[in-house]
Formats: sequence, structure tokens, C-alpha cells
Amino acid sequence: MFLFTGLSGFSQEKKIGQAALKTGAGTSSPAVNQQFQLQEKIYRRARQLGDLTTATQALHTMIALRPEKTDLNDSLCLIYLGRGLFQQSRDVAKEVLEKNSGNLPVREALAQSYENLGSYPDALTAYETLYNGTKKLLYLYKVAAFQYLLKRYAECDANLRQIELSPEAPAEKVVLNYPNENPNFQKVPILAAALNIRGVIAIDMNKLTEAADYFDQALLLMPDFIMAKKNKERLSGK
Repeated sequence: MFLFTGLSGFSQEKKIGQAALKTGAGTSSPAVNQQFQLQEKIYRRARQLGDLTTATQALHTMIALRPEKTDLNDSLCLIYLGRGLFQQSRDVAKEVLEKNSGNLPVREALAQSYENLGSYPDALTAYETLYNGTKKLLYLYKVAAFQYLLKRYAECDANLRQIELSPEAPAEKVVLNYPNENPNFQKVPILAAALNIRGVIAIDMNKLTEAADYFDQALLLMPDFIMAKKNKERLSGK
């Protein structure tokens, strides 16, 4: 199996649970407000210490006490994602998006949850929605990657070309993950990442010379690009 996207897992740079946590006394009873404020303190302290389990428990209590504070579900979704609880993150994200389809942080959490659960068609749809709403090249790269995984080569090729022609591409980077490598992630120029996928497509088409050329182009942009190196080595071995 040739490496091409690095879609398993997410990078150390992923920011966890950053939805706005808006608090206040509101209209609940004094006893409820007091208990809510206590749980809020527990939540914030747990976040400071990186104790996401306790932070999750505090959020659940806060939601039970003040169900009208829908922003709490945003934080819950993102903390589940940060803990690697992708099914829970997906389910909360879907609930949030039913009421607010324009919530981009939660929509990205949904896409990443599908991605890590291996639900490629759903991940593709989610990233397509993100790209259509933002026009960010990172999301277009994800769209192309999942189109490759689903063997939708023509669409994948068209989107890779769009990335290569974009004036924003030279400055754009994407974080790729390597579960069995050290370091286990790498920030790569998006052009190099796109060329790497082109090389893998060329292999699938049995165009081995063309594949090697794509990997060489990727390595010119980033000589220590781990995926392109491994793909070229495996190609040579084949």
C-alpha cells in the first residue's frame, strides 16, 4: 500500500475544544446558577491541566443544568474530538448542525470524525461542504484525497489541478500524519502533497515513470517529505 494522504489521526497542532464558552447567571434559579458556576470553574481548571475527562464530565453537568446554552455542545463536540472519541464527536456535531448548519468549527469536527472513523463517503461530503463555504485549499486537498480513496480519479485530478493553479498554493501547507513514524506528523507544502497523490494515481494507472516524476517534483519542493520518499522507494523496489 502506497502512502498518499496521511488521513489516520490528527496532528499535535489540532486545537481542542475551542468553542466559545459563554457564561452568565441567566434566568435560572440561584441554586442552579451556583451549581453551574461551580461546574464552570471545574471545567476551566480541568482544561488548564489538560484533563479532558473531567472537563467532559463538567460540561455534561453544565448542559443538564442550563440546556438553553447551546454553545456548550460546541465545546463538548470539540473535546470529544480531542479525546479521540470520534463517534461521540460525530453524534454531537450532527445535533449541533441540525440547529446551526453554518457552525464551521463543528462542521470541521464532523468531517474529522468521519475521517477518523473511516467513513470516507461521509468525510468527502463534509469536506466538500466546508470547501464550498470557505474556499480554503486545505479543504479542497481533503476533498481530492477522499476522491482518490473512493477511486473517483477524474474528480480528484481536476481538484488537484485546481490546487496547483491556485495563487494561494505556494504559501499553503497541510499537516500529514504518520502513525508509525517518528515524528508522527509533518507540515508539508500543499503543492507537494498534491503531487504525491498524483504520483499514486499514476501508479494505479501503471504509469510508473510518470509516478516517479511526480514524486521527484514533490521532493524538490520538500526534500524531507516522508510520504514522497517512501512512495519513491517502494516504486523503485517494485
